[in-house]
Amino acid sequence: MKTRLGLLFLCLSSVLVVALVLATDFSKASASNPIYKIESPPVEVTVSELCAAYFNDPATAGSTYQSKRLLFTEVEVTGIMAGNYYSGGQTQSFKISFTNGRTRFELRDPLIMQSIEVGYILNIVGECRGISRESVLIFDCWVESVFGDLGIGELSTGY
Repeated sequence: MKTRLGLLFLCLSSVLVVALVLATDFSKASASNPIYKIESPPVEVTVSELCAAYFNDPATAGSTYQSKRLLFTEVEVTGIMAGNYYSGGQTQSFKISFTNGRTRFELRDPLIMQSIEVGYILNIVGECRGISRESVLIFDCWVESVFGDLGIGELSTGY
């Protein structure tokens, strides 16, 4: 009987020691490998500067802006691009992106996109994807409304 209790105690002690070692190693690994990568702040640029760069010298503009996060302040929405889908026997329309001149912005959140209207003024952070269909494409955008109701709360931000 004493042998069985001793063996049981030894097994439980071993499991506890292994669990503590694994927990300690895990906490060290998570401290050295953070979940979120801290990104550098976005590059501030105007829509007109970006378009001029891409349409005058696409290669240089691509190396400067392509795949970088960009910040645009007080951009007026001058156009809306929409698409259609068929649902429940009816054709439904939805907004895909908005434009300012020859720059097209695609939001990260398609629900916020449905609230945007021509004339809204927005602060935008997005990733430059280069020229697509004769427009400079800014993808994965977050928006903050300067003028216009985005329908998402008191501050009207899409961050």
